[in-house]
Amino acid sequence: MTQPVQEEVRRVSKGVPVLAAVLLLGCWPFGQLNVPMALAALAGTVMGVLNFILLGLAVERAIEMEPDAAKRKMTRSYLLRMGLLGLFLVTGNRAGLPLLGLAVPLIFPRLVILAKSIFRKG
Repeated sequence: MTQPVQEEVRRVSKGVPVLAAVLLLGCWPFGQLNVPMALAALAGTVMGVLNFILLGLAVERAIEMEPDAAKRKMTRSYLLRMGLLGLFLVTGNRAGLPLLGLAVPLIFPRLVILAKSIFRKG
């Protein structure tokens, strides 16, 4: 993994757990702060960061390819990652973990990157 990708993964990996803690605190007033929700949030957080890492690796490989090959590579990567996320959500939910706790942390890497871009410009 190249240095810029490693730095971005490190940055995202620091911000995502903070958002997971916010999610869990948001569950508390509704009586949903329990062990299954905490486990789901932890699993969703790990899966969200793993998905981000896999995206970074695919982009690094695609950059070195011809445009058509890169497009196919990114399409395959996208389909594989979405398939893994779907399998993760179905398996976790069937294991009794709340879908909210599994799914919401999957968007946290995007939120961390968005927050970084907003605060960097301002």
